[in-house]
Amino acid sequence: MPPQKKQRRAQMEAARISEGEGDCGEVEDSMDHDCLLDDDECLWFPEVVPARTLNGIFMVGSCPLTSYEQDLRYVYARQQVYLIRNVSLAGLCVPSACKAEAIACGMVSSGQATWGQLQRLLFFLPEDTKIRWNQENLESSGSTQRPKRFTIGAWNFGNMAGVMRSSMQFPWTARALAGVIGTFNEELCFSTCTLTLNTAAAPHKDSRNLVGSCNLALPCSSFQGGEIFVEDEQGMTHLSQSGPAGHVISVQEAAMFPPHKIHASMPWKGDRLLLLSFHIGQFANLKPNAVRVLQGDAGTPDWVRVLSMLAEADPMDVRREWKADIVEAHFGIRWLAQHMSRPTARALRVLRHMILYFKGTSSYAIGFPVPTRGVGISVQSKAGLDVLETHTDADWAGDREHGKSVSGCVI
Repeated sequence: MPPQKKQRRAQMEAARISEGEGDCGEVEDSMDHDCLLDDDECLWFPEVVPARTLNGIFMVGSCPLTSYEQDLRYVYARQQVYLIRNVSLAGLCVPSACKAEAIACGMVSSGQATWGQLQRLLFFLPEDTKIRWNQENLESSGSTQRPKRFTIGAWNFGNMAGVMRSSMQFPWTARALAGVIGTFNEELCFSTCTLTLNTAAAPHKDSRNLVGSCNLALPCSSFQGGEIFVEDEQGMTHLSQSGPAGHVISVQEAAMFPPHKIHASMPWKGDRLLLLSFHIGQFANLKPNAVRVLQGDAGTPDWVRVLSMLAEADPMDVRREWKADIVEAHFGIRWLAQHMSRPTARALRVLRHMILYFKGTSSYAIGFPVPTRGVGISVQSKAGLDVLETHTDADWAGDREHGKSVSGCVI
């Protein structure tokens, strides 16, 4: 039990005993434990100490950030070094044959990744098979290496989502890159990391990314130029005469930018290596096995287990209940997500209320009969009158360039 909670409970017991209300045992039995917690006081869970060694090798990257390192991690970054912390070692073994995995294992072991290590890591990694743009035409002058890109993490296409094979083929690399991103910005939510070398991006929007998320770009080499153009109505920069206005963000240091605004790469000189991170939009559609891969087989967080006990359901069932299609619960789910690392008593009460709402409204829906081809779907009232008729259609990825679908609905 935390010392603060012990002290507060002892004070309340002493006060009640002094008033002649009984002994300590009676007070303990009649006391409501929830009332001892303030709204912002963190709930206490038994701390599970993860493994720090692997085959006798101490892994600095599995340790948490110290207060000293938290203050100096940006200073390290300016010295071309990124710290790696809080990496799970579950399900890993020391690599022997793969050079890329050996380099990534060395990063986690030392708890840091230098620019040189990241450059050598990309050299031994395979190249992504699917490239969004023709990189050869967009390659900047002055580069000595051909364009290359390697991605790990989650993917989504339409309503489908999954985990890239590279995440399972290169587990040390996946955890090292995710460790760099997660240590540099502990509050950033991301699902995918990309090492991109001399790869330019034409003006585009990342429409499949999570709404409200941010992309992070970390420089991993020395180059000139290579800024990121981001759409901004008040900006003074134009990529073309008819193009949108915007401003330019330097990537000589860490840069964050919104994915749902038009952005593009500016020309550069030298070899431009960036470590990018972003968050897919359909993360709620990931299957349980995919979630375990992304978590590094570390198991479900303690608070999620508490949620499952409150809902009397499996943790994965609770996660599937909280999909993005529950519009009225968007704000509450996002607010609860901000308290996952340090849950409070207030968050627990909000969670209980939300679970009761989900269970109480699980049978609420608008019923539709089985549709007939060419005939709209209609719903009748108890009086037998047609009150709702719907017609829908879609061209199913009719846009061959971007793979997007055009759908329509008439009610």
